[in-house]
Amino acid sequence: MTPTAADARSGLATALAAWKRLPVLAAALDARDAVYLVVDPSDARILHAPEAAADLAAALTGSTLAGLIHQIGTAAAGDEKPRLARLRLDARRIAPPVLCWLARGDLAVGRPAILVVPVRRRRRAGGPARPAHLPR
Repeated sequence: MTPTAADARSGLATALAAWKRLPVLAAALDARDAVYLVVDPSDARILHAPEAAADLAAALTGSTLAGLIHQIGTAAAGDEKPRLARLRLDARRIAPPVLCWLARGDLAVGRPAILVVPVRRRRRAGGPARPAHLPR
C-alpha cells in the first residue's frame, strides 16, 4: 500500500510527539523560533522544516543534502538515544561544522526519520558566542 500525504503528516506528527517527550529535545522543539529538520535518510529528502529553518532547508539540496545524509548515517548509525554530532551544513565548506542533536524515529507509515536540531549559541553581552550547554 502506498502511503498518502495524510499518512505522512500523521506519521510526522507521531514522530515529533515522541521526540518532544525527550527532555534533551523538548525545549528546542517547543521554542517559538525552533530550527530543526526532519529528514528521510532512505529517500535523501527533507520531510519537514519549520518556518525558522526554511533558509537552512533551502540551502540543503542535491549533493549538499546527500552529504548531510551521509554524515548523519555515520554519526548516528543504529543509535536509539539522541546524540550530539558535528555536521557540515555549509556546502562551500567555509563555515565550521555545527553541533547538532540527532534523533532517530519512525513515521507511522513505517519509514525512518531523523531529527536534526542545530544547537543554539547564546551571546554574552560584550563577549563571544558560547555553546548553549556551557554555563555563563
